[in-house]
Amino acid sequence: MRRIFLAYFLLFLALSILEFFNSIPDSFVLFTISITFAYSVRRGYVYALAASIIAIAFAILSTLSIFSSLISYFVFHSDVSVKSQLGVFGFTTLPLLRFILKQKS
Repeated sequence: MRRIFLAYFLLFLALSILEFFNSIPDSFVLFTISITFAYSVRRGYVYALAASIIAIAFAILSTLSIFSSLISYFVFHSDVSVKSQLGVFGFTTLPLLRFILKQKS
């Protein structure tokens, strides 16, 4: 299980570095998720659960941001300003969250 946590740590660390040049606040959130997964390698499921919940919440916000840009384009005919929303990768933690909750119940 620790290998999976380490893989998520590396994934979100890479996403944080890639997002840094587009949006510093988004990069900070991704970095926070990666650090929380790093803690879960040593300290266990609780940190992985927290990191998964944060990642999914951020993925939902990123998805809403994409949808709002698309609605603005189609309704108001404004320019599409969809910058890279790497936060949607947070949805990849859904299977992990389900597995952790199943193990602990």
